[in-house]
Parts: sequence; C-alpha cells; structure tokens
Amino acid sequence: GVLALLGDRVPVGLKVFLAALAIVDDIGAILVIALFYAGGIAWGPLGAAAAILAISAGANRAGARAPWAYALIGIALWTAVLASGVHASIAGVLLAMTIPMRTGIHEAKRVRDAEAVAVGLRIERSLHGIVAFGIMPLFALANAGVSLSGVPIAHVVRQPATIGVMLGLLVGKPVGIIAFAWIAARLGLASLPARVSWPMLGSVAVLGGIGFTMALFIGGLAFPDAGTLDAAKVGILVASTVAGLAGWLLLRRTTETRGDSS
Repeated sequence: GVLALLGDRVPVGLKVFLAALAIVDDIGAILVIALFYAGGIAWGPLGAAAAILAISAGANRAGARAPWAYALIGIALWTAVLASGVHASIAGVLLAMTIPMRTGIHEAKRVRDAEAVAVGLRIERSLHGIVAFGIMPLFALANAGVSLSGVPIAHVVRQPATIGVMLGLLVGKPVGIIAFAWIAARLGLASLPARVSWPMLGSVAVLGGIGFTMALFIGGLAFPDAGTLDAAKVGILVASTVAGLAGWLLLRRTTETRGDSS
C-alpha cells in the first residue's frame, strides 16, 4: 500500500523485492510458531501428516489437477498437524509446496480456459474473496483490539513488552534485512535489482517494520497475560504506523521522480 502511494517512481525490482520479502517473512513467522510454540509432540499424528504430505506431492507428480482433491488432502493434513502438537498453521505452508503451479498442458491439447490455469492459482483466486473480505477482517476485529480502561496510554508505551516490540520492528527488522542483503551481495549470491540503489533498499527495509497479522498472532501465543499482550499490541500498532510513514518519506527522497518504464 505504501509503495502504491508512490506510483511508478518506485522501480519494479524494488516492488518485487518487497513482495518476496513479505512472503518469506510470513513463512519464517509460521516456522517460528511451529518450532517454538508447539505443545508436546505426538509422533503418530506427525507421521500421518508426513504421509499425507507425501500423498499430496505424489498427486502433483501424477498429474492430478482437481482443486477439490487438494482441498480434501489439505483438510486431512491440517487435522493431522493439529493433533501432532505442532501449530496447525504450518499445514498450509506445507500443502502449498505440493500444489501444482504449472498447467502440464501440451500445446496440441485442446482444453477449457479454466483448465489452462495452474491449480494453485485457481485455488488462490477462489479463496481470495473470503480471505480478503471475511477471514482477515474477522482476524483484525478479534485480535487487534486493545483494552486501555483506566490505564494511561503513556504508561502502556513505557512497558517493556511495548518497547521490545517497537525496537524489534523499527530497528531489528530494517537492520536484519539490510545486513543479509549486503552479505548476499558481497558473497555473490545475489545482486541489487535493476535501477535499485542501496538507499532505496534501505527505505524498503524500513517498511519491513510494518507488522500486523503474524505479529499479532505470535504476540497472542507469546504473551498469555492480557496486560502484557495489550502492551505488545500497542507496540505493534505504533511501530507499524511509524515504519509506514518513515518508509514512505525515505522512499520519496531516494526514488527517482521519473516513472519506471521497465
């Protein structure tokens, strides 16, 4: 959303970098949940989840292209992962890795238009409406609220949980993004996208401090105490606002005025 405000002055490569960063960041958060916020591990259901995942991968290799088949496999996988003690959110990530993203259609074969779209994209399109306009708003309403009855906001802002979350999002995230990008570039593992400078990348790294869904999700797991959780939520909301404004201002200074036509 912040990049959209700046329009074509932001290079395409910078937009792709931020999109990829957001995806990897969410996957990393889900792995943190699975590894550090799981209950006792039940090896039987965990083995069943591995077998179900293998079935999904096998269906992909065999050329199965029916979305309902992967939906049924997904339900079974989610149930097994939930029973295993590992946080069930990891089931979605694992299943997505096995859903076909290629059509597997030969040029000589005549098919309906819908069949020419990869199964993963068809599922994504069918779920987009309910996720964007149903699940996400419900999640926000259920988790983003902060009870400040009788507690001065200045007191909440000074809480260790609030300060820790704000430092993590406003300092830790940008430093981590820039550091690993620089290390990757120095080692020859990656290079800056076309027309993207290090100041531009640094500005986008600041935008990486915007956190909402996964930050609130992890906060709810990490802080069972209501008061501490509210303090963490305040830290998330304040840091996200500051990161968005700071990133927008920095990008206005570091990006070219002329639009990117590539």
